[in-house]
Amino acid sequence: MDMRESIRSMLAGGDDPFTAIQSFQSVNQFSTPSVNVALPLLDLLGITRYEFHSRVLSKLTDTLHAKLAQLSLDKKLKLVGEMIPRAETDLVGTLLAELLSSLDSLPEEILEQLAGNPKAYGCCPARVKRVIWENNHDLFGKELQTLFDKYANEKEELLLSLDEPEASFFSVPPRTRRQHPVVIELVEMVGVSPKLYEALCRFLHDLFGQHGTLHYCTLRIDVLMALHEANSNLTRHDPCWKFIWSLDAWVREYTMDEKRVKELSTFMDQHEDVIGGNMAMVAREPSVLHLLCTRTVGVLGDLAKHCKLPRDSRTLKVLLRLLNIAVMHLGVPQTDPFPERSLDPDAIRRHMAILVSVCADMDAIALYTTLQFETGARDEEFYAYMIEPLPDSFSKVLASNRVVLILTIHLASRTAKRGCSRSLQRLIHSLSAAVSSCESSMRIPSTVWYHFFLEMSKLSEMLLMEPVLESLGSSLLVSFLFEGLIIPLCRIESDCLGHCLRVLLKWPACARDEIAASMDESWPEVLRPHDNDRQSVWELYMSVCSVYGWQVAEAARQVEMDSDDAGV
Repeated sequence: MDMRESIRSMLAGGDDPFTAIQSFQSVNQFSTPSVNVALPLLDLLGITRYEFHSRVLSKLTDTLHAKLAQLSLDKKLKLVGEMIPRAETDLVGTLLAELLSSLDSLPEEILEQLAGNPKAYGCCPARVKRVIWENNHDLFGKELQTLFDKYANEKEELLLSLDEPEASFFSVPPRTRRQHPVVIELVEMVGVSPKLYEALCRFLHDLFGQHGTLHYCTLRIDVLMALHEANSNLTRHDPCWKFIWSLDAWVREYTMDEKRVKELSTFMDQHEDVIGGNMAMVAREPSVLHLLCTRTVGVLGDLAKHCKLPRDSRTLKVLLRLLNIAVMHLGVPQTDPFPERSLDPDAIRRHMAILVSVCADMDAIALYTTLQFETGARDEEFYAYMIEPLPDSFSKVLASNRVVLILTIHLASRTAKRGCSRSLQRLIHSLSAAVSSCESSMRIPSTVWYHFFLEMSKLSEMLLMEPVLESLGSSLLVSFLFEGLIIPLCRIESDCLGHCLRVLLKWPACARDEIAASMDESWPEVLRPHDNDRQSVWELYMSVCSVYGWQVAEAARQVEMDSDDAGV
């Protein structure tokens, strides 16, 4: 029983509290005659018994620490073995931690006892835990899994949050990102042990292969770069170190010059035998993939402006090779290395040429729309071409080639950012046709769709402010965007559901009537989260139901009740 509860019970059960207090003091006081004689004097001096006992206990503890430091190695080891079963007591646990810190090495038997006793294991300093983990990877994996889950959940909540700045996920500098408590703790756990670092990378690799969580890729980069900034020798044990360092510098500086392109190309040519799961994880990391796509789309736009062909650009070929490494497998295989799959020659010769022509059309349409708005003149032939959809063959390419699909998504995001509504209409039409032709998941990273929908929500506000964009008509955009793309996408890509719901909530209130007018009875069911989806997705769904007047499902009501209970 807790000591406080014992005292309360004693005082409540007796008629005379003073007698009960004296009895308690006589039983629990120091059994030393010399000390007992001095107690009345201490009472007269105003020193409480609690203060007296605390000081005596502190003095005895200091004496005990001094005695422990003087023990021989054999006696220390013997005492550690006797303390492990009693580690549940706070004082014993503190002394056990001190003893373990003073020992340079521990026998295998002691390490096994520590690993098998949760309380004693919790008292171990980090140095001792590392020794335990080197021989017990299952225990190390359990420690890592807790941190991995915490990190991934925080990142997912940030992606789905309505309160955080929308661009914060991609705008956080890499060095700031590496100050995350989980990254710092992982670096501390690894220490200087090559075995633990290799085990950490293997756990991240296997978990990413099983679940496809992109935040494991971020941890893979951040832990290595944190070790690099700490001048750790562990970086030499990572075959992807220079590859990661080059890409991290690119992300940090947000630029890629010819020198860095050459470095990456040389590395990939010299290490073709190790291009595998680890390198695919690095290239698929959200910030790296986002910048790869952004830079590639920028190169395509430059080619269009200077009337050059994609096959003449070395930078484009390196970027496409990196993108191909990132998406060349549906999941990361469990064995490393695996051979690099060659990029489809048509991806450069034909498919990139189509995207270059789209960029050229976008510039021409933007110029034509501006001139039409200023002069009122209208070229009927060019206007007919401007509203003509892209070839059906391009939609088939999008459905079969994920590199081209990802680039098209980013090109649509860039088009939305520039406010080129006619070009956006053509791209969304092709994307809608590609999505509609797929019967299963397209295996596109959710953060790619996150950035696309982010620009779509911004475009909705631009439609209300920019007169040039009114030529498209927001009602037509709603039809293309929601009916043609978002709703079919939610049927095959469950990871996109939360981002789609965010778009519905971010759409300006004065334009929501057009969305409501386009809705049919299937929307609430298509956008309804699954039972195993995270609570934040359910909360977004509840907000959408409230805003658009949908009937709330019973499961959603239960989530709302659980959220209210958690708040209480």
